[in-house]
Amino acid sequence: ETITVASTDRRVTWTAPERIEAPNWSKDGKTLIFTRNARLESVVETGGKPEPIDTIRANRITADHAISPDGAQLAFSDESRGGRAMIYTLPVAGGAPRRVSDEGPSFVHGWSPDGKLLAFAGKRGAKTMDVFTIPAAGGQENRLTYSTGGAGINDAPEFSPDGQYIYFHSDRSGPTQIWRMRADGSRQTQITDDDF
Repeated sequence: ETITVASTDRRVTWTAPERIEAPNWSKDGKTLIFTRNARLESVVETGGKPEPIDTIRANRITADHAISPDGAQLAFSDESRGGRAMIYTLPVAGGAPRRVSDEGPSFVHGWSPDGKLLAFAGKRGAKTMDVFTIPAAGGQENRLTYSTGGAGINDAPEFSPDGQYIYFHSDRSGPTQIWRMRADGSRQTQITDDDF
């Protein structure tokens, strides 16, 4: 479904009996890209039959994916190799995926506005999830949050439109809340404080 923010009018684009996850708008705003049955698909926002996005051998895609700022690339997480989610990129129309991350599980969520960095949640301990960035071209990951006490969730990082901040959610203060930090991981600040 799509919802007009000003009026909250809802409109169904497409219905399926399976779980549909993580719809993202294409750069031109005409298409929705989503995951279904561990595969990437796209559907025109006005409705119609979804089209598969060819990811060749990546066939265990998680709900996590992001579209590059120029609309040309998709970043996604896939569990085909050993069951640990790794980050890949490929052209938005499909093609051979290129592996970005060396460690997993890694669940990509956001792309920096300049297209240089990917923000992702990575599980590097038995019960922890933390926020990282990694160059979109591949390279060394940079850990930005540190779960404490062997447990904790810091998840779903997204860059602000100016690229200065990363928003994420965390349970470090009790119930899960929205947090914000500078893109380098500094100035981690809780934004919400409620029971929702």
